[in-house]
Amino acid sequence: MKKNFLLNLSFLVFVNLVVKPFWIFGIDRTVQNTVGTVDYGAYFTIFNYAFLFHILLDLGINNFNSKTIAQEPNLVNRYLPNILLLKASLTVLYLALCFAIAFLQNFSPLQWKILIWLCLNQVLASLILYFRSNLQGLHLFKTDSLFSVLDRLLMIVFCGLLLWGGIGGRPFQIEWFVYAQTVAYTLTALVGGVLVFRQLTGFEWQWQGHLVKDLLKESLPFALVGLLMTLYNRLDAVMMDYLLPTEGEYEAGVYALAYRLLDACNMIAMLFGTLLIPMFSRLVQEKERDQLLNLVAFSGKLLFVFSFIVAIGAYFYQEPIILLLYAVPSLNEAMSIFGYLMLTFVASSSIYVFGSLMVAGNHIWELNYVALLGLLLNVIFNYWLIPLYGAQGAVIATLITQFIAAGGFAGLALYRFQIPIKITLIVRIALFMILTIVLGQFLVQSPLFWLWSGLLFGVLALLVALVLGLIEWRLGGLLK
Repeated sequence: MKKNFLLNLSFLVFVNLVVKPFWIFGIDRTVQNTVGTVDYGAYFTIFNYAFLFHILLDLGINNFNSKTIAQEPNLVNRYLPNILLLKASLTVLYLALCFAIAFLQNFSPLQWKILIWLCLNQVLASLILYFRSNLQGLHLFKTDSLFSVLDRLLMIVFCGLLLWGGIGGRPFQIEWFVYAQTVAYTLTALVGGVLVFRQLTGFEWQWQGHLVKDLLKESLPFALVGLLMTLYNRLDAVMMDYLLPTEGEYEAGVYALAYRLLDACNMIAMLFGTLLIPMFSRLVQEKERDQLLNLVAFSGKLLFVFSFIVAIGAYFYQEPIILLLYAVPSLNEAMSIFGYLMLTFVASSSIYVFGSLMVAGNHIWELNYVALLGLLLNVIFNYWLIPLYGAQGAVIATLITQFIAAGGFAGLALYRFQIPIKITLIVRIALFMILTIVLGQFLVQSPLFWLWSGLLFGVLALLVALVLGLIEWRLGGLLK
């Protein structure tokens, strides 16, 4: 199972690293530099607003579907038509709620224009993720890996033509960015439909009310945990706009500068969860406890080492990284926000591993309790800190919330699956953290050019992890 996980993860990461970094830093970053911090901040706020309610399009169906199809692949024939019809109904509910709240918030004509298209994008993105959950559940990981980057690849082409091809005939507008996403999502959803329908051995458009009722009953706990985690991850920008009437869009724009690289790193961590849920689910179903514990330990240590090296490196090299990526005012504020925000990558990575394990074991309600606590703390801290410190206050709230949630998720998983924790492992992890921080502090002050210094830091930190046995020396060892 470790071999299967590593091979599929390597392919998935490779495919995503080829496409998504260029999307984030070549396209998304260029759009913000082109339209300005304020205009992009307005888009970022509306995007997060539309994203807050996206769980209504899913109601936990995707995670439930991936888990269930992995355990009983033949159910895809029965589930698919009913879930597609259910999603059509949920789309109406989602749009009605988004537009009603926007009306109460007195959105401007431009905000309405962007919101309508962004809501459509969320509908299409949800459909794409549902198709992916079927591919993952059927263990078609290579197909899913290629499909997972299709939307971004199309966006790169369309946005690239608009940014550098002179097609628009006038300076790039933020609305064009939204339209390009809509076209890319539409084409990707069509391809996803073809990929999934080809796997069916039987299909009939028939609404089965009792089945839909059972699906909703089973998936609602997944929906609740998804909603709670979405709220405390995406509420910051919306609350900044609400709590800072005159500077909200600007502060959201500065926050978006810092958040972009964290979002890119979280995409890599999310790939672990994408593979782990169906793999954990099958091992739980087959009661392969030893293989399950081995995969938890292997994936957990691997992701921790990666996330800690990236987070500490980003913290120490925050100034040159921000200066390299952006040419906007208030870079000093963005640097500070970026440095602390990247530390949350360690916490979110842990959540992807232990959260996936709890989902596979069907311990969803306990995840909801932790996620609810995280949301309450996030709202309280944001209300307190944003009016005082703006975007920096939002970062502090996020940092505290993420580590509390990560601790709760890990504690529950260790307890529910009776995972033994060795004192020697804790000591090795502590040593790794201390030595990595010392290395970063030393190398950031060295006379080497920052890029070479940063690469040296990454290599040496990785060697420390190897020496301490947190990751294994030989590929053969990994594939046992």
